[in-house]
Amino acid sequence: MPVVKFRQYWDLVTANQRANAQHGVAMDDTYYISWVNLAYDQFAASEELDQARELRMAISRLRLSTTSGSFRRIISILLGCHRVTKIVCFGLGRITPSLSYEASGPKSAAEANNQRGRALMQHALALQARDRLRLPDDFSFDTLRHVELYAQDPAYSAADRAALQAFGFEVVGQHGAGGFALVDDNSLVITCHPSAPVTQILADIARPAAILTTADVDPIRTKKMHSLPLSSPLHFYDSPSPRTREMMREYKENTIEDPTNMISSTGLRMYIREAGSTDADMDMCPGF
Repeated sequence: MPVVKFRQYWDLVTANQRANAQHGVAMDDTYYISWVNLAYDQFAASEELDQARELRMAISRLRLSTTSGSFRRIISILLGCHRVTKIVCFGLGRITPSLSYEASGPKSAAEANNQRGRALMQHALALQARDRLRLPDDFSFDTLRHVELYAQDPAYSAADRAALQAFGFEVVGQHGAGGFALVDDNSLVITCHPSAPVTQILADIARPAAILTTADVDPIRTKKMHSLPLSSPLHFYDSPSPRTREMMREYKENTIEDPTNMISSTGLRMYIREAGSTDADMDMCPGF
C-alpha cells in the first residue's frame, strides 16, 4: 500500500543531495510516497484476539504505576487554568500485532511487540486523561463534564478501530488532516513518536491548551540527534524546529515520571499553555 512519508525540518535543512537522489527524493520535497506491505498486518489483525481485555489490563497496570500519579498531578495543573473539552491523539500506534515490511526491511518481532505494548499504554494514558478531565471541581460523579476523545493513526487496523471505539475513542481521518481540523484552544493533544511532524503542523494551525508528547522541544537537548543519520531510530519526525520553538514560548514544560519506560523510552512531557496566551486564557484566568 502506498503511504505518505513526511520529511521534518531537520531532514530538509541537512539534506544531502546525493543521498536523497538515491532514494528518489528531491532536496526540497516535504513529503514523498513510500510503500508498506500490509499482508502480515491484515492477517494478524484477523486473528481472534481480545484487544479489549489487553487494553483493560494496560489501564490497570497504568493505574498502579508511578507514572499514573505523576500524570494525575500534572492534569490537575492543566485543569487549574484551562477548560479542556476534547483530547486529540496522533500516532499512538496499533494495538493489534504488527510486523510491517517496509522498503527499509522488516521490523524484528521483539521491536514490533515492544511498540505494541507501549501503544496499549499510550491509549490507556489517553483514557485516564479523559476520565480525570471529565470530573467536576468537586469530584462529584453526578454530573460529569463532556470531553470528546479522538484518535488518528493510519496504522490502525479494523480490529483496532473496533476495540478503541468500544472504549469511547472516535477514530478519525485515517488518511488525511481529520485530526488536525479538530484541534482548538481547548484541546489536549497527545502524540507519541508519530511518523509525521505533528507539533510542526500544530505550530501553523492552533494553540491547544496542552501538548502531551515524547518529543523534546529543547534544541540543546536534541542537538546530538540532529547529527544522526536519517536511518537512525533516534531521528524523530517530530523534532523541534524554529516555528515549534516559537510556539513553545507560550507553554510551560512539565515532566511526567515514567521510570520503567512503559509509555516511552525517551521521556514524557506535557507542555501547558501559559495563562494569557489566548483570549480564552484571559477569560479563564483573569488574575494572571
